[in-house]
Amino acid sequence: MQKFGQKFSANKGHTVFIFDNQYREQMRFTDLIRRPPEWSDDYYGRDAKQLALDQVVDVPYYGDSRGIGLIQVADFVSYLMRRYAELKDQCGRAAYDNTELAKVSKWVMKLTKCSIGRS
Repeated sequence: MQKFGQKFSANKGHTVFIFDNQYREQMRFTDLIRRPPEWSDDYYGRDAKQLALDQVVDVPYYGDSRGIGLIQVADFVSYLMRRYAELKDQCGRAAYDNTELAKVSKWVMKLTKCSIGRS
């Protein structure tokens, strides 16, 4: 998100990380945001006047997905992407007739048009 967001002008501090409760990872990721490693400056192309991870508004927010709609949406999108990969690679059987792959593919294509690419 840092690398993606810093290329836009006047975009400072527009990134908020929201995660489902994952207690094992919570402290590690929060520490990474608070004190990014030295190598990250080169990776993100940080200039001398720029603060480290300046796109991030605050430390990550962790909450229970049952009470936070955005986490539920992220869970659904993750499921849909996984289901698409299973059907496409023939690792899973269609749950209903042979139109499932076509329907899931259509939904995934719509989602990928409004998401940030892998780079």
